[in-house]
Parts: sequence; C-alpha cells; structure tokens
Amino acid sequence: MVGLARSSYHLLVPGRNDEPVQHALRALTGHYPGWGFWELHHRLRKNGLLINHKRTLRIYRELALNLPRRLKKRVPARVKLPLTVPAAANVCW
Repeated sequence: MVGLARSSYHLLVPGRNDEPVQHALRALTGHYPGWGFWELHHRLRKNGLLINHKRTLRIYRELALNLPRRLKKRVPARVKLPLTVPAAANVCW
C-alpha cells in the first residue's frame, strides 16, 4: 500500500540505557579496587540493580576495568650440592 519493500521496513529498537550501571560500577571500583567482576556483579545485585551477569560483563569490559592476571610466585632456584660420602660405616643414617 505504501510502496515500501517489506524487507526495508523494520522497527527501530531503542538502545539500552547503561548509564546507571556504569556509574555504579565506577563507584564500586573506587571503593574496592581489588575486586573482580563477580564480586562487583554480586554487590550491584545486592544494592538493587537486578541485571544479567552478561550485561554486567559487557559494561565492565567497555569501561576497561579488567584486573591484570596474577602471576605465579617463582621459588628461587636452589644450588644443588653433591651428596656427602661418609668416612666410615654407621657414621650417618
């Protein structure tokens, strides 16, 4: 009736408003800088922002709040000494 192709007409979906979640995440990371994603997500839900963890993770990554990975602590290499040979029998166990 209008003359538009059916494939060209589509409904515009409004974008999500992530501002409250972004402000809450920035505030929490200011108070708890050592917390990772899951601690922050659980705290957001405890504070009343009932959002999906996948959405929280997407916003967390957009804000570049990822913590660096923890490296393993290396034990310093010990100096290997040869075994001592006892001077006589029954001197050492």
